[in-house]
Amino acid sequence: MKADETKRKREILLGINPCIYGLNYHDPAVVVLIDGRVVFGVEEERCNRVKHSKGVFPSLALAECLTYCNLTWDDIDAVVIGYEPALWMNRLNLELLDIINPFVSCVSNSIQIRGSEIVEKIIRTNIVDRYTFFRSQENVRKLIIEKCSALETTKVMFCEHHLAHIASSYEVSGFSEAVGIVVDGIGETAVTTLWRIQNHQYEKILQIDYPNSLGYFYAIATKFLGFEPWGGEGKTMALAAYGKKNKEIADRLKSAFTLNGAFYDVSHFMHNHNAGFLMMNEDELIHELEALLGFSAREKDASITDEHIDFAWFVQDYLERSVIRLINYAVQKTGIVNVCAAGGVFMNCKMNMVIRETSEATNFYVQPLSSDIGLTVGAGLYHTSQKHRFCMNSLDLGPEYSDNEIEEALIRSSFKSIVPIDLASTVAEFIAEGKIVCWFEGKMEMGARALGSR
Repeated sequence: MKADETKRKREILLGINPCIYGLNYHDPAVVVLIDGRVVFGVEEERCNRVKHSKGVFPSLALAECLTYCNLTWDDIDAVVIGYEPALWMNRLNLELLDIINPFVSCVSNSIQIRGSEIVEKIIRTNIVDRYTFFRSQENVRKLIIEKCSALETTKVMFCEHHLAHIASSYEVSGFSEAVGIVVDGIGETAVTTLWRIQNHQYEKILQIDYPNSLGYFYAIATKFLGFEPWGGEGKTMALAAYGKKNKEIADRLKSAFTLNGAFYDVSHFMHNHNAGFLMMNEDELIHELEALLGFSAREKDASITDEHIDFAWFVQDYLERSVIRLINYAVQKTGIVNVCAAGGVFMNCKMNMVIRETSEATNFYVQPLSSDIGLTVGAGLYHTSQKHRFCMNSLDLGPEYSDNEIEEALIRSSFKSIVPIDLASTVAEFIAEGKIVCWFEGKMEMGARALGSR
């Protein structure tokens, strides 16, 4: 059998996080799955050198995948996307309610509607065009085909956002049965979901919808502390380690952020701050936090006060307790002690440690690509016809370069280079001298963590 005939008989899927027209807006990426295994993947930011590459379709990453894997569009069985257009209609319905509610009031047993203001906001948020677009899955398919420069006949498959997240974790966890938990900013409308999963069959047992979002809660807290939301949350997590329980802060926030049994509630704080597309009006939320706390948000690069540090402690503690209660609830409800997790909130490694040490989960697996990069993996693994039970042992999924290619790049640059006899000893000496050592070896990793190759 010819090699190209063998290639055509394999199932080849492209998982894409498109980041256009509301189909996400950050961390565009592409992965290649062959017969149910991820064989290559790269983020757009690694190609264009723009961190998170917000609102950018991953054209460069797509080209890298096709070139490196020696594929053409004739080889591709389907493109898979970690969003479900039909569920976007529910999201737009919620947004429409958010638009209308502030302009409707009841006075003397009669309803007053400020129609002109409603119309103005509907126009400003472009909601009619989005209703028209997402009403038809074919519209979304055509957009993806166009952006990919794919064949008109290319199949495009969709997967609910949180389902793609949890599939990215379960399908590589090695578990046959598991409880799944997804916590993020927002999917279509879901912000938190719990799942019972057995032999690749997914049953959703709980869904919490916008605006009750722990992801947004943590992002707004991050901005309050003077860091960049949707990217600087790791600084909030780190700052919390220097804080302590502050009764005054806890008392001031207890009505806004509650815990009742297994469930958290931040919706009272988040509600009615819609800036369109179900994105929060961050400035309004910052002002509300200032009013609740009785002290000002930190400006970027300003000094950090003890109050800010203790607020970071409160935020981290509230997050940990909220997620642990959900996990314990799911374990008790299902009797399953294997837990797999995904969603951007699980990039919080301090929380993950506390879950592992104190929750009722016996075995706990977190997808290392928990952010929306992982949607590319999860949508592909959910839709593949080739189901495996394997562990994702490496994120070294990107391009690699031969010694000759590296040498040619060094010659073109202004850098001096040497080939030491004992690499480890030479690097150790540089570090001991206080020098910065950049390490470049093997394939490029996917994800936010530096894992040894770069």
